[in-house]
Amino acid sequence: MTLLRVDALTVAFGARKVVEDVSFTLDRGETLALVGESGSGKSLTALSVLGLLPPGGAASGAVVLDGQAVIGAPAAAMRRLRGGTAGMVFQEPMTSLNPLARIGAQIAEAITLHRPLSGAMLRARVVALLEEVGFADAADRLDAFPHQLSGGQRQRVMIAAALANDPPLLIADEPTTALDVTIQAQILKLLAAEKARRGLALLLISHDLAIVRRFADRVAVMRHGRIVEAGTVAAVFGMPQHSYTCELLAAEPRGRPEPVAEGAELLCTAEDVKVHFPIRRGVLRRTIGHVKAVDGVSLSVRAGETVALVGESGSGKSTMGYALAALQDSDGRIAFRGEPIPCVDRARMRRLRAEMQIVFQDPFGSLSPRMSVGDIIAEGLAVHARGESRDKRAARVAEALREVGLPADIGERFPHEFSGGQRQRIAIARAIVLRPRFLVLDEPTSALDMSVQAQIVELLRRLQRDHALGYLFISHDLRVVRALAHRVIVLKRGLVVEEGPADAVFDRPVHPYTQALMAAAFSLEADESGAVSQ
Repeated sequence: MTLLRVDALTVAFGARKVVEDVSFTLDRGETLALVGESGSGKSLTALSVLGLLPPGGAASGAVVLDGQAVIGAPAAAMRRLRGGTAGMVFQEPMTSLNPLARIGAQIAEAITLHRPLSGAMLRARVVALLEEVGFADAADRLDAFPHQLSGGQRQRVMIAAALANDPPLLIADEPTTALDVTIQAQILKLLAAEKARRGLALLLISHDLAIVRRFADRVAVMRHGRIVEAGTVAAVFGMPQHSYTCELLAAEPRGRPEPVAEGAELLCTAEDVKVHFPIRRGVLRRTIGHVKAVDGVSLSVRAGETVALVGESGSGKSTMGYALAALQDSDGRIAFRGEPIPCVDRARMRRLRAEMQIVFQDPFGSLSPRMSVGDIIAEGLAVHARGESRDKRAARVAEALREVGLPADIGERFPHEFSGGQRQRIAIARAIVLRPRFLVLDEPTSALDMSVQAQIVELLRRLQRDHALGYLFISHDLRVVRALAHRVIVLKRGLVVEEGPADAVFDRPVHPYTQALMAAAFSLEADESGAVSQ
């Protein structure tokens, strides 16, 4: 039985059409995936189902949800549909949940908008929902604020709120983006279980084709606001008809890094590095213990080599990277090209900083919105190349832009004018303009489309080949790690649990934690390879 029908949906912002002539149906108990790159119109199509378009957006065509026309529906009807007929799980729970309200109160609000529950009955319902989505200590978590939960726990709260009123339709907009692989597997397993238990229809929006292949019944491929191909998952993935679908399927990062040259220079070494954060309590803020974010980690990186740090959130990956880049105080011994880090001599430390740079996870947050692209890239030159003329610096900025595959004439534009992949290229240009020897890459492909991920991987490979760069690559995406890394170090709670050549760690993991990471990362491809079961 058809639960959702979309006919000739068009979404426009003024004269600009961002979704055009989109049509599909969704039956009860079925999963339909909308796939495509960022900007393809996937999320706007999903938001149109509940009349949640951003200000300035106007929808035309027909959207019928459980017999109720959505476009042009009165406010009272839309209140019944939102949460009552369809629940929605948004992409980023930290921005979707109210940071000032406790999670129990937020789930309770979703219930009381549709049901006359209060007191003990309301509390029992909230606890039951949290238990259903995997909180073992649900009653104790009611008073927690969103920032006190992990990313996976916040996503579980979002799912609990979306399912609070037993809607027949669940809309999940990139529900696992930027989550660790093990947490991704848990969230996907939870969604599948809830769908089976409740007989839900699921509208899944995703750019991760491995997830779609594993969990969807049908798929619609969107590009530039239009559906270019649709059908069963087996048909679309097995025999794609449209060239764009073929491009998406071929976009996963592939290949292996080039071998490290014999006798390559040792760039960075770390021995027994520790980063412990004090836990303070009481009025006098006395230290009662320590969080051991990094607890005795040793590693080395040679010119032309990529060493990957992998592990779940909280394992100490980024903290270790910041310590190597002298952005985090640490104990132990860190040296760059034989010189200790940090140096007592400030001038020498400034010179070393020019040779070791960092690319952060979120380019939108790490690039100043008030500075032009040219000024952002040139900022480091003002510190490390003071003797150069303005024209020489401008030439180096243009050269850095060309190296990362961007036009040299974009210097007057601002970060918000670019896509996520383009912003990451700008962040890489900012780092390489100083001609460093060593880069810390902190989740540089997180939350990017798979096609853009593949482009960034190829860019990093080329830069490493051309300049003999050493990389410390921090990531939870093991498919990207496999395509880039020569060696892999697995961290858990600040400790190294396994390390070795990438092929050995991926093909023959020894530690149970590493085995769990590999199973979570590659189980989505089990249907094709048969190598891993979920």
